[in-house]
This record gives sequence, C-alpha cells and structure tokens, in this order.
Amino acid sequence: MLYWLAAEYYSGAGVVVDAGAYLGASAFALAMGLAESRHAAAAQAVVHSYDRFVATDDYVRNDITSTFFPVGPDYDYFGIFQFQTALCREKIVPHRGDFLTVPVPDAPIEILFIDLAKTAPLNARLVEHYFTRLIPGKSVIVQQDFYQAWYPYIPITMEYLSEYLTVVDSYVPDSSRLYHLSRKIPSTKIRQLVDGLDVKDEGGLLRRAIEKDSSLTGMMLRVVEILHLVDHQRRPDEARKALRTLRGEPEFQPDAYYATQLEIIRQSRQLP
Repeated sequence: MLYWLAAEYYSGAGVVVDAGAYLGASAFALAMGLAESRHAAAAQAVVHSYDRFVATDDYVRNDITSTFFPVGPDYDYFGIFQFQTALCREKIVPHRGDFLTVPVPDAPIEILFIDLAKTAPLNARLVEHYFTRLIPGKSVIVQQDFYQAWYPYIPITMEYLSEYLTVVDSYVPDSSRLYHLSRKIPSTKIRQLVDGLDVKDEGGLLRRAIEKDSSLTGMMLRVVEILHLVDHQRRPDEARKALRTLRGEPEFQPDAYYATQLEIIRQSRQLP
C-alpha cells in the first residue's frame, strides 16, 4: 500500500511523512515508491522519517534481537535503519528525537503515515501540527494502529473528524485504515481535539463509529469501547456487560486478533 501510494498516487503537491520509522520498512516502501513516481523529480518528493531510534521498550529490544542480533537497553538502532534504507537514502530525511519536539516539515503533507500515535500527547501533536498541513482534496492518512485496542484516541479522533474524511480502505491488514482528506478541517475542530474532548463525548464517538461498521473491524472497535469504558469512563459494570454481549455474538471468533486483545483486557482489568 505505501509503495503504491508513493509510486502511483503521489502528485508532487507535498512531502511524505513517515511518522514512526522503526527499522525502516515504511520509509523504504515510501521512498522506493517516490523513486518510481512520475513526479520523482518534484522538489517535495522526499520522505520525512521520524523516530527516536532508541530501543527503550522490551518488545522493541526483543524484536531486534530475534531479527538481527542481541541488543541491550537503550540500544540505538539508527544504524539498522540506515542499512535497511540505503538503496533510497537520497529520498529520505531522517528526524531523530522526541516527536513532541522535533521540527515539523515546512511544507504541505501529501501522504501521512502514522505509526507512532502510542500516547494521547503524540496523537494531539499529530493533529495540531501535521493534520493542519494536509492538502484538502489530495492528502491521504494511513492510521497504522487503528485497530489496536490500546489506543482508543485514534478511532475517537478519526470519527470526530469523519465529516472531513473519506475512508478509502477500512482495513489494510494487519491493522491500518486509509483515509482521504475530502475537505479542510476547521481550526476550531483541531483546537477542540488538542484541548481534549469530554470523556462522555469520546464514548459517544466510539459508539457512533461502531454503529457505522458491521464488519470484522466493527468487532475490534467494540473491544476498544470496552477498554475505554473501564479506563476512561470508569464504568466497569457496563464494560462487563459489553464484554459478555460481544463474546455471545454468533460472529464472534475466539481465535481472532480482536478476541486476543479482549482476553488481555478481561484479565488485566479483572472483568469476569
């Protein structure tokens, strides 16, 4: 998908942002696509790739260890990123550091790939400084973690902005959703998101998103809602009821990814 967007969809109207580079797979796909694009020579045909490039989490260290070689705490994996993107490095501008403080591209953004909205402040940073640089009628947004239950603010954000977005692909395996910016997002909507929505309103937005989606992806959104009921709305009884209802649905698949996350939530939040 990322290669196709850069090779076939990209028009040269803005830059490409790879927000969450990790070991370079997304940057490589986007940059190789740009190299093949008929707009490859455009001044803005570059990938701005963002990451701390430091293995602070156990799962990151374990992944690098199993894929490459053993690494210790706070391992700097920028060298791996450089190695894996070497064939197209002239199309990549890496930005090392905390995404909350690193500079934002001084240009419109045509393709925005998001794989670092792991906290609410990071999500707010994206909305305030990157969504505002998107090009109405042109830009696309890839939400890599849309169906990860641990980040309810992602579907809440996208549902809140749904009147300005068109869903191009509701489920790009394994967890992405692809959007097109159909019209400009008003600054007041951006400000409200950055300042923070009322928790009750967040719950309403999740429910609205679920009611629009009767597919497999709707099941995952119901898992997101259960987590939000417990952690944010402080309504554990309703979360238990929603959990029992979900598990009793004829289409519930016990071996599906959403079911795995649901079980983790059940155990960790003590929902019988």
